[in-house]
Amino acid sequence: MRYEGFRTATGKAGAWPSWYGLARSKPHLLPQPGPAQAGQALRAWGRVNLGTRVLAVNDVSSVMATPIGPGGPALEQVLSRTAVRSLARFPANTQIGVWAFASHLHGPLPYQQIMPVGPIQSPFGLVTRRMQIQRFAAAGTTVPAGAALYGTILAAYKTLAASYQPGYVNAVIVLTAGVEN
Repeated sequence: MRYEGFRTATGKAGAWPSWYGLARSKPHLLPQPGPAQAGQALRAWGRVNLGTRVLAVNDVSSVMATPIGPGGPALEQVLSRTAVRSLARFPANTQIGVWAFASHLHGPLPYQQIMPVGPIQSPFGLVTRRMQIQRFAAAGTTVPAGAALYGTILAAYKTLAASYQPGYVNAVIVLTAGVEN
């Protein structure tokens, strides 16, 4: 983490090169907000109070089976654990959908819809969407194919844009090794 520019818990800077654009001196801290500013910020945040619509696209290509380090878990396992933990943080008014992607995963398409975008608490089969997504993430299966990353991101964007709902944060979340084949 120090190599990426993060400081120690005591604020000590790492020995990164100056061409990174990071200063070794301590950053300038803004003054603490007063009670009036804090209250104003909370009221503004309360007005926003947008729901969330998420289309999560999950890389199931062979690259995801690669260990993140010598003897470590596969990237797919780490991202699956993160996804399962994150699901618990989504509020009940969240809408979520899931795709899996790898080259030619679903005929000529690089992705396969696991579930369409819908309320996270609604039933999906015999369980809720949240529970079904947790099962999908825990299954952790990869396929022997490359990843069609860019085409999948474009398709996910177009799908979410076509069903855009005002009053929601409409977002595509991409869980991937980041390799385009």
